[in-house]
Amino acid sequence: MNPTIYLGFTLPPGLKNFSNRKISFYAALSELKHEDTPFRISPVTKQPELIWEYSNGTTWSNLTVRDYSGNFSNAGLIEFLAPVDFKETSQFGLQRYWLRGIWKSGKYLFDPQLRGLLFNTTMATQAVTIEDEVLGSSNQTANQLFHTIRTPVLAGAQLYVREPELPPASERNRLEDVALLTGLTNDPKEIWVRWDQTPDFYGSAPRDRHYVLDNLTGEVRFGDGQNGLIPPAGNGNIRMAVYRTGGGTIGNKAAGVITQLKTTVPYVRKVVNYLPAAGGSEGETTDALRERAPRSLRHGDRAVTVQDYEDLALLASTEVARAKCLPVANVITDDSANGEKLIRNGTVSLIIVPHSTEAKSSPTVELIRRVQEFIGRRQSPLAELVVTGPKYLGINVAVDVVPFSFDGAGEVKLAIERTISSYLHPLTGGMDGKGWDFGSRPHESNLYALIEALPGVDYLKSLKFTDKDKREASKAGANFLVYSGTHTINLSS
Repeated sequence: MNPTIYLGFTLPPGLKNFSNRKISFYAALSELKHEDTPFRISPVTKQPELIWEYSNGTTWSNLTVRDYSGNFSNAGLIEFLAPVDFKETSQFGLQRYWLRGIWKSGKYLFDPQLRGLLFNTTMATQAVTIEDEVLGSSNQTANQLFHTIRTPVLAGAQLYVREPELPPASERNRLEDVALLTGLTNDPKEIWVRWDQTPDFYGSAPRDRHYVLDNLTGEVRFGDGQNGLIPPAGNGNIRMAVYRTGGGTIGNKAAGVITQLKTTVPYVRKVVNYLPAAGGSEGETTDALRERAPRSLRHGDRAVTVQDYEDLALLASTEVARAKCLPVANVITDDSANGEKLIRNGTVSLIIVPHSTEAKSSPTVELIRRVQEFIGRRQSPLAELVVTGPKYLGINVAVDVVPFSFDGAGEVKLAIERTISSYLHPLTGGMDGKGWDFGSRPHESNLYALIEALPGVDYLKSLKFTDKDKREASKAGANFLVYSGTHTINLSS
């Protein structure tokens, strides 16, 4: 029999029949690190397919589910409507209402590893919904600017303009929302027309009801009459009917932190996030834009050159901090410490390093899969892409320091420890704070200068680097990253 998962339900006290209503549960999968999986990640030719069934007391019948987990390929919600003939039956010696999911066909990158199934679950976004916000009044001049009160503005904003008369039928047919709203106010004489958001006005005709929205700053810009229609004059006739604001790293919360409802919800007594809330990131900085824009022109959203693969890896996810592409090579199977390199025609290896404050930053299997799929859609179908995390080489430091005084010896020792760890961090280490290049070893002289510059340090007697683990060093190959190992700090007179 194919691998099968069984779910058995019991009824709360007082209920005699299973309610014919929607039931949802969240499939929480373990976040595997790439070093936990000794297999190469390669594209799956056929996605896994599960068949869901329920027991009606005598036989198994097909059950329709709405599956956001990709058949347990990813963490996500699974929803189903309890059938009217859902009956108790005995399985494994237990009397329950039974469901089962049968792995029918397809292949997983890795066998799913469930952390748990969380019932009565819903997805949440760190955002606030703003309704009926008046942006201002149009004076019927070209290139008018307005601003939302709250920023940033998330996707899905709806902007309406009050117009003195119905648009012609030919123009109404081009509108995204044909509904000529009288619902924003109760005055039937007010005709509110929804205008369409566009990235720019280059393709806008003189009668197109378009506007450009800067989601980061909340700036709303209208056309000049040649490219994009100018809103008609009116008092308070530019209105954002609905938009959402929020996001950023402030929404990333540890498990168990979110325990309060901002508004009451019928039949809901309390809430809790059993898993961390993640995925929030700040808006792109000007410096980051300056770096990304020339790269976008170079790769044109296609993976051809080595630089293209590295640039696209950074676009695949904001979690990716560094990327290194190695053509005609498979670093998982062929990279070795002696520098030998096998030529693998048609194979491209991509090493990715995620943002992290940990000493060793390793990507999860989910991040590797995301980058693999993102670049896979932009590369030649004849190329084989191997995405993996970096190999690490730990560096131990033994230092003998003479302080000015032993009164603050504890603080001096702690400052030296922090300096060493910061200097050896793979992403933010080095003398310039930009991290270490792949295959680059640190220099003792640089760390020597950093430690002697610390308050309370008179001078150094000695400083020595050693590899943390000989086996680790033998497997590091030519494309390793250094990280902070175990350090010995001796204070002497």
